[in-house]
Amino acid sequence: MDAMPQPKGGEEPKPPARTLQRNLARAGVLGGLLVLVGLFVFNGVEVSVEAQGDSRKYTASSALDYIFYVFPVLTANLAVVFWLREGIYRVFGVVLGVLTLWLAFQAIDLGLADHHVTVTPTGFTRQVGSSLAPMRQAVDFEAVTTLYIEETPAEHGPEYTLVAFSSDVSEVRVPIYDLMRTALPDILDVASRYEILMLSSDDGQFMPSGLRELMLE
Repeated sequence: MDAMPQPKGGEEPKPPARTLQRNLARAGVLGGLLVLVGLFVFNGVEVSVEAQGDSRKYTASSALDYIFYVFPVLTANLAVVFWLREGIYRVFGVVLGVLTLWLAFQAIDLGLADHHVTVTPTGFTRQVGSSLAPMRQAVDFEAVTTLYIEETPAEHGPEYTLVAFSSDVSEVRVPIYDLMRTALPDILDVASRYEILMLSSDDGQFMPSGLRELMLE
């Protein structure tokens, strides 16, 4: 009876599960590297404006938005790798599987979120956060008495906040980031039509010089 052929070099054949683990691990490492590259390369934000009657809605899009969908794929990859191993490794696989479900939920929730700044003839609104827990701020210039931009030192450069005081002594503080920076000239144009005290910054102008430079970039 003929003997079964042996692998070259006397090596034992690799179990299919071991080969699958190795391939998934390599794919996970490659995926992680691609995510890191994406974070450094595709970090630009594109702001678009949509006219809605007398209002204008500012929205932002970025390639980084899609990176949130990559994380659950990577953790699912690792979950399978650990599950294919024996013993306590399967516990890690279960934990990573639960983490994958949570990350997938967060990615979908953020993907459905409606981040925007809407400028109306009487004020503006800003909405951020997730679709299930949106954070909305509204400023009505008909009730605002004082407006100024606050500059706060930070590790990576100064941060700016638009502060509005109303006649009922309430205060609204709106952080000025990508969307707000783009919409700010429109917002100030609307505010100039009302009797609002607009306080100057340290350089004598309403808008601090550092913010003006950021808006020119």
